[in-house]
Amino acid sequence: MITMIFTIKNRDRQRAENCINSLKDQDCKIIVVDYGSDDLSWYSEVFKGFIAVKNDTEHFNKSRAYNIGFRLVTTPYVVFSDIDNIFAPNFIDRLKEEIVKPKTLVLAQNMDLNEKGEVYRLHPKTGYGSIFGIDSEWIRKVKGYDENYTYWGKEDDDMFLRAKEDGYEHVWLEPLIKHQWHENAPRPTLSDNRRYFEQKKPLVRNDKWGEL
Repeated sequence: MITMIFTIKNRDRQRAENCINSLKDQDCKIIVVDYGSDDLSWYSEVFKGFIAVKNDTEHFNKSRAYNIGFRLVTTPYVVFSDIDNIFAPNFIDRLKEEIVKPKTLVLAQNMDLNEKGEVYRLHPKTGYGSIFGIDSEWIRKVKGYDENYTYWGKEDDDMFLRAKEDGYEHVWLEPLIKHQWHENAPRPTLSDNRRYFEQKKPLVRNDKWGEL
């Protein structure tokens, strides 16, 4: 019924393992898309299956990685999420209650962990990247994430606005996710992404979205 899609590049094994283990007894499929990691040797021990994308440039592209993963989705609903998340045991059951409602986008508020693994704050409702849960048909309709956003930053805001403009209502789940601490990943193209975000664009984009 639901597929969870994660992207990864040079992430810490323990953080990834914590994430996947939190979902192993929950009713969902999992797709993990690697986008140019240096070391894949431990992947088969942590993930039952993953896609390794050969990246010929130095640039990470979260949007393209998500789209590549989505090409394998066969379930009616999909959730794009962060490999640094740890999900509560009832996360999928609670998600199902909301995501099956017509034209509903499901978001979630994180509990942020510090370096000691302790919850130190409830993340504000200012970003849409922790989870983005929606029906798979809508993703096909709009041709996925906009791959003109490079590295990461603003692609989630873009998807949120596109869903809103297309008549979707959004709902925030109560805090059911812990976000594991890590050093900030580089975002050298964030200013470019912000400028692109401000441009007027059509709802449907990416004729070659998610192609390998």
